[in-house]
Amino acid sequence: MAKLDFDFDYDATPNESAFEVYPAGEYTGVIVASDFKETKKRNGFFLELEIMIVDGPLAGKKIWDRLNLKHENPVAMDISKKSYKALKDATGIGRTEVEDSTDFHDKPFRMKLTQSPRKDTGEMQNNIRYLSGDTSGNPMPPAVATATAATATPQAAPAASKKKPWEK
Repeated sequence: MAKLDFDFDYDATPNESAFEVYPAGEYTGVIVASDFKETKKRNGFFLELEIMIVDGPLAGKKIWDRLNLKHENPVAMDISKKSYKALKDATGIGRTEVEDSTDFHDKPFRMKLTQSPRKDTGEMQNNIRYLSGDTSGNPMPPAVATATAATATPQAAPAASKKKPWEK
């Protein structure tokens, strides 16, 4: 039990805001964190990806994606398998076997953001499509590369001697 000893005015405190919906467009992103989680209904598992946008006016902003990699709904599985394949292509992993989600970390990729209303609430949300292609023309700015290193999990941190794909 913890004694709460701080000033709080319920009526003067604004409600928590929903996630920010970003403008539709193409961006370069990099996965800075990931986790394999069980669904709320306990009928499957999803890969949750925390993505940092590294170019344009949204540089430094984060967005999340969830891929249903194990699910009882075959349509959800089909959609997520296609997204997973596109993510592997976009990050340059391709046919290489992935044993751990950290294999996706720190690999710049192109993505297309679109907007659509949520089925349950009607609120607008972003959707992510992973685009294959060369990201060498869009290296991470040094400030963002430093930020991604600061948010990386300890087991995901690359060895000091190993250069990242965007470093020359």
